[in-house]
Amino acid sequence: MPHTLLGADHDVEPQRSQEAERRWGPFALKVLVGWLLLLGGVTALGALVTGPMADSGFIQWDQQYPVDLENARTAAGESWSHVGSVMGDTLTVVGVAVVVGIMLLIARRWASVLLLATALLVEVSVFVASTLIVPRDRPDVQQLDVSPPTSSFPSGHTAAATALVLSLALLVSWNIRSAPLRWLAWALAVFVGPIVAFARVYRGMHHPTDVVVGLALGIGCVVVAALAVRSWVGAHRVDHAHSSAVLEERVQ
Repeated sequence: MPHTLLGADHDVEPQRSQEAERRWGPFALKVLVGWLLLLGGVTALGALVTGPMADSGFIQWDQQYPVDLENARTAAGESWSHVGSVMGDTLTVVGVAVVVGIMLLIARRWASVLLLATALLVEVSVFVASTLIVPRDRPDVQQLDVSPPTSSFPSGHTAAATALVLSLALLVSWNIRSAPLRWLAWALAVFVGPIVAFARVYRGMHHPTDVVVGLALGIGCVVVAALAVRSWVGAHRVDHAHSSAVLEERVQ
């Protein structure tokens, strides 16, 4: 019987959700601590970029690079970069998350739903808060996308796309036992974030430092979500579920 996102008979996630202790206190605590650490880290980097490092050679390169890319733009480059930018749009990220979330809810994969929702909610809240704290103008080039009313630092498109694809890769690992599909999911997760990042710089929407911090933020949000969900499930429950799945696989 083929294993799918909605129905893998012997995967780890159903047992993880069914046996979860649902420890909301430790879950909330880890989300809060993670959120504060991420916000503090992002805003600290933003303060360096716009403050003490503003006149450094590195930041001068950071500001010049979008200009160099503007001068090297081609019709083909504008076309593919549009695709890359759309991959991080709010409608794209929310649309994919809603569809996957509904599928997981139908399958009662509560831990998976919680991970996906937590990662994206932490990402968008840290992003919005940090853009309010760190005012940075967008590159002084022709911008090929509509500029949202947020500062350039960090890149929300990059952070959101990274948080989404890494969450999905983790969910595939939880829900699907097929090794090729897992490898494919992680391969896509590794490449999607950088593609969106470069596309946003190419289209004049961000400086390189904006998208690098966006990448780090997206990764950090998934780490926070995964640790929080582990607390929600209960560490010994996770270990038991994993051990049971491994034992069953060996028996078969």
